[in-house]
Amino acid sequence: MQGRSRPAATICGMRSKLKAILTRIAFCVCGAVTVSVWRVSTMLEKFDPNNHFYWFWFRVILLTLGGITVCLSLLPMTWSRQSHALHDPHSFNVPLLTLLIFAAFGYLAVIGIDLFPTSAAPSMKMVYSLCPACVATATVDPSLSAVLLVLAPMNAAVFGAFGVVIGTCVRLCRR
Repeated sequence: MQGRSRPAATICGMRSKLKAILTRIAFCVCGAVTVSVWRVSTMLEKFDPNNHFYWFWFRVILLTLGGITVCLSLLPMTWSRQSHALHDPHSFNVPLLTLLIFAAFGYLAVIGIDLFPTSAAPSMKMVYSLCPACVATATVDPSLSAVLLVLAPMNAAVFGAFGVVIGTCVRLCRR
């Protein structure tokens, strides 16, 4: 008998399916959080009405990223195998890797903004570009624990959605 034994192949197949399911859940969570941040971001215009054009595109980008990421998480398994190589457990999953890299950057960006001295007073555009999830705290000054446990994971999910879209584009262009 060549190759793996039947139980080993079954376990390997189960790992591959579990990886595919967890990847889809991560994509869906990132997309849902991004769409939620988009919904909250509609109030930004009230704080800075002079930059209506900027806030409009900020919201468009958030909604587009969130929608695409949720759609990618809901693709049929046969389509996602072709674009994400989820059928091979040894395959390099570019969208998942870019999700993790961008999410780590998003998490660290919020911590950096929180540790930034208030005397420097960064502009609203810079803060919300680095931390789209900060729209949830537009009227409140959050504590460090709230930043680490709520705001930073939300921002990581938004950046993760961006990573999913970029990773999927890279994966499709390599084909």
